[in-house]
Order: sequence, then structure tokens, then C-alpha cells
Amino acid sequence: MFETHYRVLAFLVLSAAFAVAQTPDTATIQGSISDLSHALITSAHITVTNEANGLTRTTDSNSTGHFTLGGLPVADAYTVSITKAGFAEAQLEHIQFSGGSTAHIDLTL
Repeated sequence: MFETHYRVLAFLVLSAAFAVAQTPDTATIQGSISDLSHALITSAHITVTNEANGLTRTTDSNSTGHFTLGGLPVADAYTVSITKAGFAEAQLEHIQFSGGSTAHIDLTL
């Protein structure tokens, strides 16, 4: 009987955590960074800037050239900038997200 209660409690805790992570007024952006030969680039610096208020969120591409940034408010448009020493900067402007969604972008430096 106690085991069943622990399972129910664990389910409720995990459900609540998922609900907080995927709110209808935020979005997630994820993607990959590559060079002209399509090789994935590690440690590229990604900056996502809210065009209305200038607030920024940053991350770096991981060991496989991928990145993820969550919790982006969907009310405004964003500019995504990618930099890495030895490469020209890449930029996407006026990106808008749908609430609760994940946008996927692949950029080439």
C-alpha cells in the first residue's frame, strides 16, 4: 500500500515539474552550429536578445555542436547571434516563438 502511495506521489511531482518547464507563455530554442563543410562546431557562443527590451540569454554549443535555451517569453521578437573565434558571426533577426513550443535552428558560420 505504501509503495502505491510513493508511486502516485512521484508521478505528481514529475507531472508538476513538466508543467513548470512547458508553460504556455514561454518557448525553447534549440539547434546546431556547423561550418561550411557541415562539421559541427563546439563552444560557439549563442546570444538570444529580446528586441523589445534588450534582455539577453546566452549559452555555448556543447561537445556535439548543439545548444538549447528554454524559458524564453513569447511576447516579443528575438535576435539570435552566434560567435566563435576564427569564424564570421551569424545572426537571425525578428524570430518569434509560439507559447509552449520548441523552435529548431541550424546555423552555419
